[in-house]
This record gives sequence, C-alpha cells and structure tokens, in this order.
Amino acid sequence: MRIVYPPGARTEFYDRNPIQIQGVYEARAIAPHAQTTRWTYTVPAGKKMYAGSLFCGIVCDTDQTGGGECDSSIAMTPSGGAVGGLLRASMAFSSTTTGRAEPAVGGGYFLAGDALLGRTEDLGTGGTISYLVSLQGTEFDA
Repeated sequence: MRIVYPPGARTEFYDRNPIQIQGVYEARAIAPHAQTTRWTYTVPAGKKMYAGSLFCGIVCDTDQTGGGECDSSIAMTPSGGAVGGLLRASMAFSSTTTGRAEPAVGGGYFLAGDALLGRTEDLGTGGTISYLVSLQGTEFDA
C-alpha cells in the first residue's frame, strides 16, 4: 500500500526527519546543594520538538537534619522570552521527613529557540535525596 499526500499537504511530524531527544538526570543519595542545572535542550532553528514525556521526581533517602525544601524541576525559556517554571516536584521537610513527590506530565510542542532546563535543588542542612528529571521528545523539521 502506498500513501500519497495531496499537493502542498504536510506529512505528520514523525515523518519529517525525526530525531529522538532525551534529557535525563538520575542520581541517588545527593547531599544538599544550591539550584543546579543538570541538562539543557534548545530547539534548533528550522525545527520543532514534541515532548512525549516530561518527568520530575524526588525521594528522601535519609532523614533530613534540619528544615528546608528540595525540588526537581523543568524550566522553559521561550524564544525571546523570560524563563518560567514548566514542571516541579517539591517537598518541604522538618527534621525527620521521609517521603516522595513525583508529578509527571506528557505532551507539548516547542518551537525553534525554546529552551528547556532540568534542575535540582536542596536547601536542607543534611540528609540525602534521590532525583529524576527527564525529557523524552521528538525533534522534527518545522
């Protein structure tokens, strides 16, 4: 069987020179730290990107020794715009917090020049956290 598109019709995005994109940061037992960028991705000129999966998750590995907050997040800077939050998993803790936070969202189109950043942060004074911040997408001709 042969599929023929009418003249001037665009093929589906996954048929326009697709490239698989991944941004993944996964680490266990990380000590407190300032906000740290773990990966970045910028949609190249002449391309678009469909994010099939964006995910942020955190798990307390050991009891926290003081108050604070930890988070994993994905921020977006649209082409010519200012940085803003896109997805965030966060947890405020007291001296004996253990637990997890794992929001996830799927889907979304990004245009040329849009930048995504995977970040982690732990403002506590002790204990350790495991992080997962990931992006899975398909980059294609605009």
